[in-house]
Amino acid sequence: MKRIITISLFATAIAAFGTACESPSEGEGEGEGEGEGEGEGETGTVHGVVVRTLSFGTIGIGGALVSTAAGTATADENGVFTVEAPAGSRVAVDVKGPTGEVFSSTQLIVDVQQNLTSDVVAELIPGCTAVVSAATGVIPPRSCSFIDGVAGVTLPPNGVVDIDGAVVTSVRVEMIPLPIVVGGRRAPDVMATFPGDLLAIDDNDNDAFLESLGAVEIRLFNDANGKAAQLAPGRTATLTFSASPDALDDDVIRAWFYDTDEQVWIEEGAGRVTVDAASGTS
Repeated sequence: MKRIITISLFATAIAAFGTACESPSEGEGEGEGEGEGEGEGETGTVHGVVVRTLSFGTIGIGGALVSTAAGTATADENGVFTVEAPAGSRVAVDVKGPTGEVFSSTQLIVDVQQNLTSDVVAELIPGCTAVVSAATGVIPPRSCSFIDGVAGVTLPPNGVVDIDGAVVTSVRVEMIPLPIVVGGRRAPDVMATFPGDLLAIDDNDNDAFLESLGAVEIRLFNDANGKAAQLAPGRTATLTFSASPDALDDDVIRAWFYDTDEQVWIEEGAGRVTVDAASGTS
């Protein structure tokens, strides 16, 4: 039987679930700001390709959007891009799918040296979308992509607002399960689809590395105008999504979300693993 994870969160962002492994060695995980170790204003170049996950491998994504603190770029028809970036040991390179298409987003953490080029690959996963009334807010778990990833959302009644705090009456939800296994690839190879480098901070402010048992990216929009939306302050949403085959039924596992500003995963709450009998044998 397939296993799923259910969790309630206060934030609508990338939410990942797993266990924190050994802490980084001394000095590792420090200096997370861009440009760390280089002079102010010094830059280098990031060159790479944005690809989409397929059942048999990957293929380039034309029109993907790439940005750093020093520049932006749009990938060519083969997914290839070049973008200027601040020089530093932990530089954030943000990657999104083409406008109008539903893909996961990611943030690469790259070592950029002054006047040199760093080569990278960014892998994005296609997802699915659904529109739901804010009064009900329930999207039952459903298959969201070829990887057979399942995702579902229960939003709080009338609990989604726009950037001005006005209640959104019709919500478009984009859901992208991030796989642990796909096309014969397992972690850590397939973890290239996850944002960051899996450095994390637990709820005791200790550094940790993550080993994920399942993850999903959720994005909310006002369906009337296409603008980004979010949960109202103090309201919670419940997420349900595919778990790793290694997850045990009824396990309670620690929950984490990715903070793109801090470039780190942060612990928040916990989820529970259950067997989804309705989905059949995996």
